[in-house]
Amino acid sequence: MRAPLPLLIAGLVVSLAACGPKPEATAPEAAAPPAEAAPAAEPAPAPVAAVTAPDGQTYPEAQAGCLDEVAMASATDRAALTVTELNSAESGISVYVQAPGAAGKWFCLANPDGSVQGTEFREEAAAEAEAATDDGVPPLADRFPAAQAACLDAVAAQTNVDRATLTVTEVLWAEAGVGVTITVPGADAPWSCLADEAGKVQGAAYTGSEGAL
Repeated sequence: MRAPLPLLIAGLVVSLAACGPKPEATAPEAAAPPAEAAPAAEPAPAPVAAVTAPDGQTYPEAQAGCLDEVAMASATDRAALTVTELNSAESGISVYVQAPGAAGKWFCLANPDGSVQGTEFREEAAAEAEAATDDGVPPLADRFPAAQAACLDAVAAQTNVDRATLTVTEVLWAEAGVGVTITVPGADAPWSCLADEAGKVQGAAYTGSEGAL
């Protein structure tokens, strides 16, 4: 006995559905990459205290710059020089250098990056007095007095101003000579003078506008 037509049609539909293409499996979503951990903050460097027995590791740039400067000023082999004292202050790093056979020490003032502000040779007694100061920097009046006196005379002559009213505000040593900065009453800018250690002036000039003299 044949099955009724509706049942045959229903069976055919079920068979076709079973034979059809299977739905593709959905790929699982990729897991999000783990968040990178923030790098640990580096600890702040500890402040460097003034030392009296340099090991070459404290302010090495300042020591190297001063050794180079003293080697040129003293015409001494750099390897023969010895740093004997090192002090840090607000004005800079003071470095004392001993040259072989010298009856005194070289004083050098430099920045932590090694740029030298000035250097000069001090006799033994003067060097000991400088080491006793708070910051290791010699008094301004004692730095190359002959060069200061000559520059004061030169500026006084050029400005027609009483020499006693002039003020030396800075003295720096360089390979070219001793640089002396002088203020003149009423002037808007200082005068700059270059002389040698013996007091021979190479030149003096106003650093501001000529109209402000």
